[in-house]
Amino acid sequence: MNQNQQTELLKLQRQEIKWYCAARRARIWIKDDLGQPKRPYAIFVVEGGTEALRNYSVIENAPQAVDFETALIEAMQLSEKSSKIRRFKRYRPAQIVMEDQILVQALAPGFAGAGVDVLLSPSDLQVMDKIGMAYSVYKHEDNKPALLEIPGVSMPMATEFFAAAHDFYKAKPWKNVDNLTYITARYPANNPAAKEYCIIIMGSGGMEFGLARYDSVNVFKQALRDGRIGESRRTTTQIGITFDVPMLMPYGDHDAVEKYGWPIAGSKAYPTILKAHPRKGIIPPDAADVAFFTAALRAVPDFVSSYINPRAGLPKPASVTVELPDAHEGKRITLRYTGEDLHTFGLFGDEEGIEEIEEAKKVVKSIDDQDEVAAVMKLLELFVPIPCKPTPALIERLRGEPGASIPHGAMRIGRVFNAGNEGGITVGLLPLGEDGTMQVASLTMLKIPPTHPVYSAVHAYQKRRRAALGDQP
Repeated sequence: MNQNQQTELLKLQRQEIKWYCAARRARIWIKDDLGQPKRPYAIFVVEGGTEALRNYSVIENAPQAVDFETALIEAMQLSEKSSKIRRFKRYRPAQIVMEDQILVQALAPGFAGAGVDVLLSPSDLQVMDKIGMAYSVYKHEDNKPALLEIPGVSMPMATEFFAAAHDFYKAKPWKNVDNLTYITARYPANNPAAKEYCIIIMGSGGMEFGLARYDSVNVFKQALRDGRIGESRRTTTQIGITFDVPMLMPYGDHDAVEKYGWPIAGSKAYPTILKAHPRKGIIPPDAADVAFFTAALRAVPDFVSSYINPRAGLPKPASVTVELPDAHEGKRITLRYTGEDLHTFGLFGDEEGIEEIEEAKKVVKSIDDQDEVAAVMKLLELFVPIPCKPTPALIERLRGEPGASIPHGAMRIGRVFNAGNEGGITVGLLPLGEDGTMQVASLTMLKIPPTHPVYSAVHAYQKRRRAALGDQP
């Protein structure tokens, strides 16, 4: 800070008020000069006591001391850049609390010349974290809770989840099985009341990677009978863990990966648990879901290589109880493989079923251009909530779903998801339904006002996806 800046600040009245200044990753995604996704940073200045936002500044790269200094000076002087908050009085605070000792050392001498103390206050760190969470959103709603925000999920369990996910992805168990090979899993194994789930390894098709969980083997077989491998009828809750780009995971999990150094196996290997209720749409997993998938991710790769891998002269029926890391507090998981071959299972009528599956393998092709999907999703996220209207096809679909709310009047897109090649871009709609849940619909089933900034990109995406779907057998 130069002497002229100090002189200008000294003209402001000094008040015995404490300010907080920190930076967080903004909860939006942008692309760098090379087209790679990145999250910018948001610097915020908050008034103590009222927790009112005095100033915020968004920059692409990690902020330096001069960026914090500029944001603080603007907050005191209420410059043109911070015109949104002109209702505040211009003044100097008595103290500015930072959360980084290096920043304190860099900024303290300059602000001391303006009669303002810059300090690190350990007792205020929790306050800083709370304020940081509130303002890091930067005008973007994100209702997906991070693992550590889910009641009952401990730090050791969240840490083990990412470690197990990393090792699972590196092991690539999908190379040895396809999505017609099922394993049953009971967790905790030493709890007789625990349900035995059916789990499927995704990835043999080279498009979606992870684990899908079904309530039972019979539910999985019903999904096959429906002719929709990987997705059963909308009568049960669907849940699975997928590996994909970081834009699809909760922002809080991405923050934690950077903060705690949790391992990620690749640029498209960020793990996310997705859970969809037949009426409520996307809902957060609970602690039991997190613990189950953490155990399955850890145990499945070795089980597959030991008992199912056809390259090793297998498969063979097996039932194994596996010891787990300390995060599970002594709980174990039991995996069982019956050897049942669903490739010849009479789901469609013996030979007809085999032929249908083989034909399906030949005609699978990519419906969406994933670069276009990422660009359209980024655009939508910048403008939510977005006004929209349902198409007749959406209204007709909702009429056929028990408990679904038929939209009347104005609607808005409140959230954006990537449902993969099969589902495309899907969105959560506002207002909420009568039961307080969010309706989920494909973007192709909505109309955007032609005057809205996202219209051209959305209309082009809808046109291409409809055409591609029409080409599918």
